Amino acid sequence: SDLLDSTGRQIFLQQLLQAPTPSYCHLPVITDAAGHKFSKQNHAPPLRDERATDNLRAALHFLGQRRPPGEVDAVADILAFASANWTLQAVPAVLSMTATSATWQPR
Repeated sequence: SDLLDSTGRQIFLQQLLQAPTPSYCHLPVITDAAGHKFSKQNHAPPLRDERATDNLRAALHFLGQRRPPGEVDAVADILAFASANWTLQAVPAVLSMTATSATWQPR
């Protein structure tokens, strides 16, 4: 959702270039309690590779998606499950969501 303001300009440029315009959707950004999005720009610590499956499951939860069963624990399998079960209508219709230590542990 942090790129929402750019969408109109992108569509205008595509029309000028007679390029096809893709379908767009904007996902909410996850912020800390102060409202800063988790990003390198805001000096958020990087996600650790050894927690990749936990981070993917947390992201799916925040985006309102079904999470894979517990026995699905490989990154590729979680991504395949998420892709096969993705429901855009389940994504919260908000620009951002605040993470707390109780709901998200993104490290």
